[in-house]
Amino acid sequence: DRDVTGVQTCALPICGNLAWQLLQAGADEDAERLLAAAPPVTEPSRAHAAAMHTVGVLRLARHDLTGAEKSFAEGLLRTPPESPDGAPLLEGIAIAAARTGDAERALCLAAASGAIRRRLGVVASADWRHQVERVLAEARGTTATERAAAVTAAGERLRGRVLRAYALGQLTGPPDE
Repeated sequence: DRDVTGVQTCALPICGNLAWQLLQAGADEDAERLLAAAPPVTEPSRAHAAAMHTVGVLRLARHDLTGAEKSFAEGLLRTPPESPDGAPLLEGIAIAAARTGDAERALCLAAASGAIRRRLGVVASADWRHQVERVLAEARGTTATERAAAVTAAGERLRGRVLRAYALGQLTGPPDE
């Protein structure tokens, strides 16, 4: 199908996958147009969570940190954080947090995601893993070693509702307090 702008429309699972591939190939604008043409989602689904991850990554690339975090959070509202789809959303929020100066939150969420990936045996793509590792190295560099170790350990213990609430910014302090 084509809409009036001439952009091909597709179901969200297909659009999300295609947009991710375009984004990985450096075709950010094409990925953005494809996602914009996707029909709206009315029910929570894994496909929507994955598409929101792609939107978040696109917004990170455009230095829209607020928009990126909102996209990752929207995806996290539609999938359990302790799932193969939840882990990259947590990492996206961690990247946005690090880039806005909240290194402790970034380290904590990345540790939670890493623990989930290890438990589930889910591996990130090389490009995504590199991006996460680069940002976390910067976050560790701005945090005292003992504090970085403490928030990382707290993140590895986060689970369920507390993890979701912390990721969505609904807890007022670090989860280790």
